[in-house]
Amino acid sequence: MSASYDVIKVEGGEYCRLKVRRKRIPFNLILELLCEGHEIFIPDMNRKTAHYLKNKISNAIGSEIICFPSEYQGKSGYTFKISVVSEYLSRRSLTDQSIK
Repeated sequence: MSASYDVIKVEGGEYCRLKVRRKRIPFNLILELLCEGHEIFIPDMNRKTAHYLKNKISNAIGSEIICFPSEYQGKSGYTFKISVVSEYLSRRSLTDQSIK
């Protein structure tokens, strides 16, 4: 039998306090660091947000981004970096075009 959630009835005069978990993503800082060639780590990020950010960055810079779950300084999160293979192929195609 699988584990299940506990269900607690909220009494008539009481209210549940809502928790807002969504954090702002410093998109411009991330773009700047990646374009400088740095690998970046973002702690406490879930898979869905990491996938969204990866696609948004890829579209913004026109290069493939690698994103994978990782741990850094005892925190779990996601690491992002520009794909070396994608960067190599794009530079190679630019040099091939300039030779012709």
